Amino acid sequence: MLLRSLFSGVALASCFATGLAAQGLGFVDVGPVNIEHGFPDWYEDANLTRLDLCLQTNGLCIVEGPSELLVPGAPFPQNFGGSFTPVSFYNMIETSMPTNGDGEARFELALVAGFAGEVVASGNQMVSSAITIRAENLVGGATYVATTPVGIFSFVAENDDRGIDFEDGSLAVAGNFTGVLANTVGGPFFRWDSDLPIVDALGREYVGDPTVPHTITGSPHGTNVFRLEGPSVGGPGVNMVQTDLFNVAGLLSEDQPPDPLISIAPGLPGAVNTVTVTDGLPGGFTVFLYSFDDDGSLTLPTSTCNGLTIDLLNPQILGFDIVSAEGISTFDVMVPLSFEDTKVFMQAIDIASCMKTPVIRERFRIGD
Repeated sequence: MLLRSLFSGVALASCFATGLAAQGLGFVDVGPVNIEHGFPDWYEDANLTRLDLCLQTNGLCIVEGPSELLVPGAPFPQNFGGSFTPVSFYNMIETSMPTNGDGEARFELALVAGFAGEVVASGNQMVSSAITIRAENLVGGATYVATTPVGIFSFVAENDDRGIDFEDGSLAVAGNFTGVLANTVGGPFFRWDSDLPIVDALGREYVGDPTVPHTITGSPHGTNVFRLEGPSVGGPGVNMVQTDLFNVAGLLSEDQPPDPLISIAPGLPGAVNTVTVTDGLPGGFTVFLYSFDDDGSLTLPTSTCNGLTIDLLNPQILGFDIVSAEGISTFDVMVPLSFEDTKVFMQAIDIASCMKTPVIRERFRIGD
């Protein structure tokens, strides 16, 4: 694995990366710390998907050592027989492809669990989200552009041999499991785009088989590929190499969050999209709101819903609907084609109960 070094110091960017594009949606929540191994049970991404720490030794997780609970109730790591895998993952995607002159380009993205100083001991547990991009046999001083599932990166090759050597991510701190929530590198979670579900003998479901390269889904930018463009990257006169096959690991949590109270489908520009709110008060009145920024807080007048606070910046009214007997309200809106790749935030208020939904974020994109 390429990410072990992130646990021994600050992430590196030795190839002078510039022009980092907008990246992933990140992570929004972390589960309780597991009393047996000291890591969070799960992380939740902005798509409200939770993945558990993948410790199974059935080949569907990536573990570098034993992770079987042998002595329940004993202190860690004695409860695992005195040994525990030094590196494990909540989610991981990686791929590689040939470059000029028998060289190689590699990409890896992971939400990874490890130990401070690589010492497996209680209190040393830490979690980092990280991205790694490396490429060999490039033209020193030339500019190369890497398209990845979490964005587009521009590099100036260091030299002809080790042209790109880039790592970035959250700085892992022992015992701090919320630091990755603020990191824009690493999320959302990725999975195979077909051939699912993958279920083990215990009925646990996985987002991919790390031993089988496969096409993926999950890119918030619609770039579920690893592409490298630049002078002779694939050999003399070959200025682009690309792969859409990734090794993927991840274990779906059995503790998934409830379905969102507000959703929009199909999420396409140039089409009619339906915003749906569930669990409303039958016969009540729903107000649908939108904004281009969720970094706000607007308190309604005390005469309206007792001063309820809306979690949007400069919210605008999208529409209204009466809540059905089933507690559902909907609003259809034609999203202009010009909204392609535009990020919109939405929230709804049930006026009868004065309850608000969580904020959802939609990036209208064709073909993802």
